[in-house]
Amino acid sequence: MRRAQPRPTCSPAPSQTSSPNWHSLRPGGSSGISSQPNSSGARTEKQPPRRRVNLPLRILIGVDGTLSDLLSTWLGIYNLKYHDSIEPKHILTWDTDKYVKCGDKIYDLLPEAFQLAAPLPGARWAVDTLRSQGHDLYAVTATSHKKTANIIAKAKWLAYHFPDFDPEHVAFFHAKHLIKAHVLVDDCPANLVAYRRAWPQAWLATIPYPYNRHMDNTVDLRPLRPPPGAWEDIVKGITALSRP
Repeated sequence: MRRAQPRPTCSPAPSQTSSPNWHSLRPGGSSGISSQPNSSGARTEKQPPRRRVNLPLRILIGVDGTLSDLLSTWLGIYNLKYHDSIEPKHILTWDTDKYVKCGDKIYDLLPEAFQLAAPLPGARWAVDTLRSQGHDLYAVTATSHKKTANIIAKAKWLAYHFPDFDPEHVAFFHAKHLIKAHVLVDDCPANLVAYRRAWPQAWLATIPYPYNRHMDNTVDLRPLRPPPGAWEDIVKGITALSRP
């Protein structure tokens, strides 16, 4: 979700305990890159085929809008406070403040929304299923270090709804593309474009929202079904990727 956050920047990446075996992701063990996306994020040349990888995958999962149903909760709080009737389907770009009466004051409602949001339908099942397959899962969420209340609220939310994400598997980090992984599941268009540019061989998926409707040429999977069906489709895609 749009958390009044800057676009991904080149700040230092958090420490990584291990690096995925990227040579196993491309035929012949080549480490070259055959293509780069254009300015829209679309891949302009044919990439080396991604083959199935018979090893635990490092999977990065966004929190807001991917694990949590933040947008519905956030807009619900806004509607009560400002006597409006905005729904998620009305938010067509990442900048939520452009669609509400109160402008950027809507970001002041985020700490409460972080606390009250329910898990996105299917998210709990998806995390449990992927973890049972032996994959290494990380919750990676963009939160400004200046917004302490937001960090605390998100940490408490994750501890309550997804207690299996221990502190070593949670990162509060804007530049997700600086973290090397086999898979990224995220809802933010800027994150997805930046990750595709940084790691053309990675497998990318997103939860479908109106504001990321133009990501079909950037991600490997943007399910047609809303959650929980979207998460079911994403798990199927990851399972196929890691199956020998």
